[in-house]
Amino acid sequence: MRARGVLGVVAATAAVPVAGLLSPALGFANAVPTAVAGCLAVAVVVSWPAARTWVAWPGALAAATSLAATGWILVAYGARPGTAGVAGLEMAGLLVLLGLTARWAPPLTAVLVSAALGIAASAWILRFLPEADVLTTVGGLFMWSFGAVVAAVAGSYPRLAAARLRQSVASARNSQRLQLAHDLHDFIAHDVTGMVAQAQAARFAAADDPVAMRTALERIEITGREALGAMDAILDMLRDDTDRELGVRAVGVKGLPAIVDSFRRERRDRSVILTADAAVLTRLAPEIQLAATRVVVEGLTNVRRHAASARLVTVTVEPCSADVLTVRVANDRPRRGLPSFVRRTAGGTGLAALAERVRRLGGRLDGGADDSGGWVLHCELPLTTDG
Repeated sequence: MRARGVLGVVAATAAVPVAGLLSPALGFANAVPTAVAGCLAVAVVVSWPAARTWVAWPGALAAATSLAATGWILVAYGARPGTAGVAGLEMAGLLVLLGLTARWAPPLTAVLVSAALGIAASAWILRFLPEADVLTTVGGLFMWSFGAVVAAVAGSYPRLAAARLRQSVASARNSQRLQLAHDLHDFIAHDVTGMVAQAQAARFAAADDPVAMRTALERIEITGREALGAMDAILDMLRDDTDRELGVRAVGVKGLPAIVDSFRRERRDRSVILTADAAVLTRLAPEIQLAATRVVVEGLTNVRRHAASARLVTVTVEPCSADVLTVRVANDRPRRGLPSFVRRTAGGTGLAALAERVRRLGGRLDGGADDSGGWVLHCELPLTTDG
């Protein structure tokens, strides 16, 4: 790497003797920009990849030298000196510097320096045109701008492609983070909330009913294992996303009967009724099956938090027509005078996120109190998806 840097310095400083060698053939005004552009382009190439960090400086110097020479010749000379033969090295150097600057320089610097190099490369031909009318001059500028355009596109296209790739990766990562957050809320929070409810029941029963306390502790242990199992399934989905449907079945959940049974074991004085058509559920698309299960989980979690003393909870997952699946979680009016779940100071976004998920699938989700003072969470999902 150090040897390349030395070669780059040697190539850049060679512009002075090269300009002297080219002066007899090109004239001083053409020899200087030709030597500067050519030697700086060689210096950048031989110093690569270290030159990525400072490629704009040689590009700016070459553009300034070329534009100054073009302006000087057009103003000072009536009969424009030299021929375009060897002077074509200047054009080559400008285009090389243009492509590298457009690709690797910082965005604003790349735009400014690339524009200067493009103008310099397009105006270069004016030094060798005889005095001509405006139309001929504009035509020459237009024709020689093609090279600058090609160099700019060649340099900027990989840059834009890399930017799009970074944006896609960032979007995918954000989507995965949101998916993981939803999964953690829908499944882990469900089990952890059950553990908290059992712990509170054990605390109130500790003094009067040791058997009830021991039963509650056993249920906490079982629910804790289920939470760990759900977390392992979510982590497995993050490790390998080759079979999304398998992941849906794994987290998809432990199955409705298992979820309802776990909820039923938390309180012996509460009836929990599950009505579900297993044959229909197994034929649902994975995303519909997962959404339906999440609605049930969210409904049972809300019962724990806000209606822990309810004596009857019904869970219904059945088709209500040929193309609509109904998911309904309802509880009766909670009893008064019983210990309630201690609410968290944060959270409560589960229903909003779930409603948005259901809406994207073409369904709807709403909840509200019924005539008896209980609460109903109602969801309608399409039995099929459009792909």
